[in-house]
Amino acid sequence: MRRFDKIIMSSTKRPVTTVIIILVVSLLFVPGLIGFKSIPFLQNIEILKNVGGLVQDNSNKGYLGDLSKFNVESEYVDEVFGRNRSTLFVSVEGDNIYSYDALHYVYTLHKALENIEGVEDCLSIINVEDVTGVDDEIKSYSLIAEDPDGSPLIPSTEEDLASLRREVESNEMFETNIYSKVRNAGGIPIAWNISFAIEETQTRSTDFINHIEKVITRYKDPRYKVYLFGGDVLSREVDNSGLKDLAQQMPLIILVICFIYFLNFRSFRGVVFPIVGNILAALWTYSIIGYAGIKLAFIHLLLMPLLIALGSSYAIHLLNQYYREAHNYTKENKNTKIGLTIKHILKTIILAGLTTMIGLSSNIINRLVHLKTFGIFASIGVLFSVIMALTFIPALLTLMKSPKQKNGKKFTESIFDKLIDKLNLMTVRHKYIIFFVVLAIVGMGIIGTFFVSNEIANTDYFAKEHKIRFLTNYFSENFDGVETMSIIIDTNPAYEYSAKNEIERKIKESKKTDKIITTYEENMKAEQDARDASSEANVSGSSDAQSDPFETDLFGDTGGADMEDIFSTDIDDFKVNPETGKALNAKFLKKVESLMAYAESLDGVGKAYSFINLQKRFNFIMHNDDPAYDVIPDTDQEIISYTESFGGSDDNFDGLPDTFENMIDPAMNIVKITLKLKNIGTRDITTGDEQRIRTKLDNYIVDNFISEKDSDEPDIYYFFSGGSITFMTIQNYIVYGQIISIIFSLIAIAIITSILFKSVKTGCISIIPLGVAVIMNFGVMGIFGIKLDIATSLIASFAIGIGIDDTIHFLLNLRKQIKHHKVKPGATPEIYTRVVYQALHHTSKAIIFTSLALIFGFMVIGFSSFLPIKYFSLLVALTMVNATWATLMFLPAVILIFPALVFPGRKKSHAGKVHLVPHTES
Repeated sequence: MRRFDKIIMSSTKRPVTTVIIILVVSLLFVPGLIGFKSIPFLQNIEILKNVGGLVQDNSNKGYLGDLSKFNVESEYVDEVFGRNRSTLFVSVEGDNIYSYDALHYVYTLHKALENIEGVEDCLSIINVEDVTGVDDEIKSYSLIAEDPDGSPLIPSTEEDLASLRREVESNEMFETNIYSKVRNAGGIPIAWNISFAIEETQTRSTDFINHIEKVITRYKDPRYKVYLFGGDVLSREVDNSGLKDLAQQMPLIILVICFIYFLNFRSFRGVVFPIVGNILAALWTYSIIGYAGIKLAFIHLLLMPLLIALGSSYAIHLLNQYYREAHNYTKENKNTKIGLTIKHILKTIILAGLTTMIGLSSNIINRLVHLKTFGIFASIGVLFSVIMALTFIPALLTLMKSPKQKNGKKFTESIFDKLIDKLNLMTVRHKYIIFFVVLAIVGMGIIGTFFVSNEIANTDYFAKEHKIRFLTNYFSENFDGVETMSIIIDTNPAYEYSAKNEIERKIKESKKTDKIITTYEENMKAEQDARDASSEANVSGSSDAQSDPFETDLFGDTGGADMEDIFSTDIDDFKVNPETGKALNAKFLKKVESLMAYAESLDGVGKAYSFINLQKRFNFIMHNDDPAYDVIPDTDQEIISYTESFGGSDDNFDGLPDTFENMIDPAMNIVKITLKLKNIGTRDITTGDEQRIRTKLDNYIVDNFISEKDSDEPDIYYFFSGGSITFMTIQNYIVYGQIISIIFSLIAIAIITSILFKSVKTGCISIIPLGVAVIMNFGVMGIFGIKLDIATSLIASFAIGIGIDDTIHFLLNLRKQIKHHKVKPGATPEIYTRVVYQALHHTSKAIIFTSLALIFGFMVIGFSSFLPIKYFSLLVALTMVNATWATLMFLPAVILIFPALVFPGRKKSHAGKVHLVPHTES
């Protein structure tokens, strides 16, 4: 410890060197903030091009990272049913969408969007396909035909437009996908829908979404309303809202904290030096994030006000000690005396910083990546703040002249000191009233905690008037929303490459190597290669023969015979490989249809889509559009026949028509059901609603597919996937992480303080103010309906991490006062009261002003229109209020009522009223 003292105190012996080193280090951190590519003379150095620079990522994947089973299941769905790229939606609303002008406008927007680099698979009425029966073959065709140049032949006559309308509205799959389900007074749908996927390189790019909006605006037509929405639009608003509000409010936060410094110290050095040190500590932290290549979520933006406000705690404790001892400074001994000042406050600052780091670092054990990294870098930021308080600020103070006392007054004789002293007197004189009032308040807080909800909707991030809320409601009403839930049902779990076996194998592989090596497609190819090798071995011919990679029988080996097109094979081919085609079972598909109908009956579920819809459509058109045949075929043979007869395109040559790809796997064993989720009445759908939907569907599947299964029906393995499942998973981990972090923090801090104070009892009472602050935080959330989300889940660790500073400061000074007054076993209550009073006198001013810096600093952010930051900021301010009065009033009351917790053993005493002499120095 002595060596550590010397290192820290060297900042006052070599102040110029210390300041220069810190400023040079700060310059070296700049590329971490902006990236080397932004620095003109370094931007062409290849090795540095991608180093540094802050990037935002508020995607669900950014939060979840590589969570084992969930992530494997999501990747599996992407591999089997086509990568689930981010999709955006454009609604074109007009008085009559079945008009040449409206269709031509949709075509103009469709082409404009399709031509944007990074946009893929644009789908709208312009290029959507339906199916028709020609002889014994089922073919796909575009509802709007094309001329030889590829331009659409948009219908213009009333007869052609009426024909298009009949075709569009006869196919149930087009409703909410191609056109709105809301109709105008004339019974015409009010809007067309254009959907398009985004390349992964463009996903979550704010600039990319802005570019799309500019393109749409370029083709603006006053006759039509156009709305853009989707997950990336939501993400862009999260990015912009948090960053914009924080950028606007940071200068005000700094001004407020500077004002708190001024009220406390009333000097230039007492304002400028600490705020500069705080800002440097925050910038160092963000630079480390940039160098580490960690992407920022909106919660990382809170590090800036947190570290600036939290850094004020250490600066205020240091400066209070500096001004308290200033009367001892002379020109000759200034450097040495300031060094001794640091030594006096060193233990308090280090211990406070250490316990704060423990509280904040409790988020490291959270399973959500962004919360984990927040815990890591918040702890690093606290370390930087402590370093600034113990080196940079003392060095600057050493370079200044010794402070002069104004009008002969001491630092402890201001009006604030007198008010604080009255508060201290009230605390020690009315300990029982304070004790029982606080217990009553805490009781109310405990009741409130039972009403805290973690059921959130995407729109809960935004104020009621925000456009995201309008878009969510609009797309929910017209297109059953944009959020989905998928049910994956595998009809052959015993198959070597079934979903069950693939997922289990990949989980084992990821645990061994932290990397999932083999994909579903690679396994299927390996199996086919083995079949091809077996066929070649049975064929008498030269070894020079090469197999055509496109001559692949989807449903099994044909024994080396010449293969026809895989969708023109005979029904008997299914019997060759009994491991495939299990999903083409009439009884099974009819149960899937019942499952879909049940899902659509649940609140919050709109349309359900699957391979069922195609089979019903096939049956319908193959029976001359007879409504009686708009049902699942009765026999497996019919289903297989329709599947074989479909002559859809296969642009990626994977052996499966493109129309099938998002509905069934190439082996025809696995079916994907997609549910569109919508608002429930006028209320936005929440994660709680989605969890209830999942639970009901889960029970339905168990009851109907597993418990009640005929012998000729396939066994199944199933799981849920989709964006809604991702969001639910995040919320579940928030609750789990919150509980674990609270328990970890309280236990860790109790242990640390027990060791440092060499007393288990002291360690236990140190967490009393923290417990009060945490309970009151959750109580307020429950009473006022503030939900537990990504931001508010951090409050508990903040309450513990920040609140412990005040407790440590008070307890350290209390121990010092016990030694100073030489308190022995059997001391009288008057002695206990005087010691507690003196401890309050020496610490309460620093504690109050530290808290004020945090309270008012975060209250400024409370004006944010971005609700997570708004509620987070107000709750942090409230938490500091609770932690402060719990430390300065409730904790002293507890100690005075139960002195054995802190003081040496005591005897019973019947002394009378206690008389105190206000704020005597010791």
